[in-house]
Amino acid sequence: MLKDYIADRTAQQTAEEIHLNINSVDRYFRLFRERIARLTGLDTAQTVPPEKTCQEKTGHILIGVLKKQQRIYAEMIAPEYYRPLSELLASRKGIEDIIYRPDWPGYDELIDISNDRRIQIRDSGISGFWDFAHLRLSKFRGMHKSTFLLHLKECEWRYNNRDQDLYQTLLREFREHPLGS
Repeated sequence: MLKDYIADRTAQQTAEEIHLNINSVDRYFRLFRERIARLTGLDTAQTVPPEKTCQEKTGHILIGVLKKQQRIYAEMIAPEYYRPLSELLASRKGIEDIIYRPDWPGYDELIDISNDRRIQIRDSGISGFWDFAHLRLSKFRGMHKSTFLLHLKECEWRYNNRDQDLYQTLLREFREHPLGS
């Protein structure tokens, strides 16, 4: 099952191939994603669905992407930044007013998932990440809002570790820290 997961097969494809119930496969895939999210530094106990993170009733999901020490980090935009950044994405005006605030988290790129819009703030060479993530996420043809952040963190982890053997990396992780722990 782990090999199918690493090969980026869907739970449906895996369930059909190994003759297990799709709910069982989906449950394990979620456990894999939760562990990967923890490996990226996300506290999965505190994850909330995007509708709780973004402004109520907007239906938009905003992501900030930054590059530090040759690694990509993607995160949901904090609620206090949602309104000015969504207006920025709509108009592309006033970017300096936002990015030069002392509390600006330093994103290199902003992505409005709902409207498929991107704004590159700094040329840090991260456009490849969103191309990778967009292609990967689109194959799911939709997902539950409560799992979006896990999928995003999985994309981050896969992108940052693309030169490694992901199967061996996760196998070692699960040996050292079994899924039940």
